Amino acid sequence: HVHLSESNGSVFGSGHINFAAVWEALRKIGYQRFISVKVYRGASTHEGARSTMEYLRNLARREPPLPE
Repeated sequence: HVHLSESNGSVFGSGHINFAAVWEALRKIGYQRFISVKVYRGASTHEGARSTMEYLRNLARREPPLPE
């Protein structure tokens, strides 16, 4: 599986990780398995889960076409 966490341990988008590039790299290799996430600072468990799902869904919605 792939494990994702923001550089500062907080909610996705609040640190230095370029998750759009990570997402695209996973798409390019055809990854279709599990992804686990970890938010351990700056948010409750519920808020961390909610905001992470929203962030990842937004990434999935704006997927550009893969280059030929």
